[in-house]
Amino acid sequence: MWRLLCKACLTNPSRLTPYFVKNIDVPQSLLPFSLLHAESMAVLDLPAWERILTLGRLHGIVGRWHGQLEATNLLEGIPTAVRRHLWSEQLVAQERTRMARWEANRIEHAFRDL
Repeated sequence: MWRLLCKACLTNPSRLTPYFVKNIDVPQSLLPFSLLHAESMAVLDLPAWERILTLGRLHGIVGRWHGQLEATNLLEGIPTAVRRHLWSEQLVAQERTRMARWEANRIEHAFRDL
């Protein structure tokens, strides 16, 4: 399934139809594609969202989806319960980014005098 998705859609996203995305049996195959084309997630139903959120959390990429869907004006079409999860994951990702930058700043500050 992944090879089919990769060859058919990653090179030409217009070939990815809503029917195809909604009926993907393996949510792992949609996961990498979702990072490049957020619009592919706009047609998912709740059971598909449940599977892809679980996988996205496992791989630490759910925090990116809220911003991607918001930038493409597709966030309103996402079920409310899913939007709340995406928003909270985005907040967690922003906080982790802030903490990592602070740590890098402190390391840079500590080694500045060497």
